[in-house]
Amino acid sequence: LIRVFSTINGNMLHEFRRGLEPSNIYSIRFTPDNTRLIVSSSRCTIHVFSLTTDVPNIKSKLSSLSEYLPESLNYFKSTWSFLNVKLDEEEINKKNYLHTISNDKFLVISESGCMYSFIITTQENIIKLESKSTYISIAQTSEQPLEEPLEAPLEQI
Repeated sequence: LIRVFSTINGNMLHEFRRGLEPSNIYSIRFTPDNTRLIVSSSRCTIHVFSLTTDVPNIKSKLSSLSEYLPESLNYFKSTWSFLNVKLDEEEINKKNYLHTISNDKFLVISESGCMYSFIITTQENIIKLESKSTYISIAQTSEQPLEEPLEAPLEQI
C-alpha cells in the first residue's frame, strides 16, 4: 500500500495499491505540479497515480459492493494506478530510482546500469519509452584481475 498524507494536518489523502504480488517500493516521486505520484518497485513496474480528480485512477469493479462487505475485505475499496509500465525482466529485484524531468517525463535509473526515459501521453493515456541507454558496463567481475592497479602513488594525487 502507498499512502499519501497531508503535511498540514496529518490526514490521509490517498491510499493506493500497486499490485497483487508483494513488492518492495524503491522510489516515489511527485511530478513538479504535484498532480501525479510515480512509484517504482522490485517487480519491474512503474506506476503513475493521479492525485487529482482530473484523471481518475482505476477502482475495483467490485468497489460498489465494498459497503456490504466486512472491513477485513477492504481490498475491494482499493485504488490502482491509472497508468503503469513494466521494465525489462532483467530488472526484477534490481533497485531503481526515479527522477521527474517534467509533469509528463521521467527517468528510471537502474542498479543494472540502464537508464530509461519515459513520456506520459495524456491524449493516448499511455507511457511511452522514449529511450533506453546503458550508463555502466561491467566488463570485469571481482574474480578477474584488473589489468592496472586502482591505487595511484601518493605523489600523483
